[in-house]
Amino acid sequence: MDCSFNNTAIPEEYVCPITMSVMKNPMRHNETGHCFEREAVMNWIYQGNTKCPLTRKSLHPDDMALDTELQAKIEAWKMENSELSQSRCDFDDSADFESTFNDILEITNRIKSITVDQQRRHSAPMLSLSSKKEEKEAAPVARTSLGSSRLTDLRMKVLQRRDDRIKTMLSKEDPSQGLKVDTTTDLSLAGLMAARV
Repeated sequence: MDCSFNNTAIPEEYVCPITMSVMKNPMRHNETGHCFEREAVMNWIYQGNTKCPLTRKSLHPDDMALDTELQAKIEAWKMENSELSQSRCDFDDSADFESTFNDILEITNRIKSITVDQQRRHSAPMLSLSSKKEEKEAAPVARTSLGSSRLTDLRMKVLQRRDDRIKTMLSKEDPSQGLKVDTTTDLSLAGLMAARV
């Protein structure tokens, strides 16, 4: 890193790779060991970036911890060099930081949109092929369901005729019992089928 603190070299480990400034609250990523300024890395994550800007490994707020040892080293270094002015790499002006961060975010979003467009173009021919295949597969199902309703109607008619014959036979008085059968309750198979449908 070619940063200097008025001709005094700033140790590279004190500089945040996102803001390019000396860190005040360094956060260490547990998996990669890289340190970032707390505000910068949290903004990075909350803007939807889920990858480490240096290694592209997964980055999550729960994987970050304040590095108090590095923070103490930075504070000691600043005290030793307190008579010197601000670093030329230090973006203490929040407008400069925000502008730089927004530029990075805009570039990242452009890359994402280009990637999404390429994925859409690649998957469009696959979608049209799969929709044609689905149409061909759906046609026999439609014919089968139409045929099934006709079959059900025919079955109902046959059962109704059979039940009517049974009712007429039972409606006659049974000579051995001397009883008349109640035909008002429709417990026929056709009646039960109609109730089910």
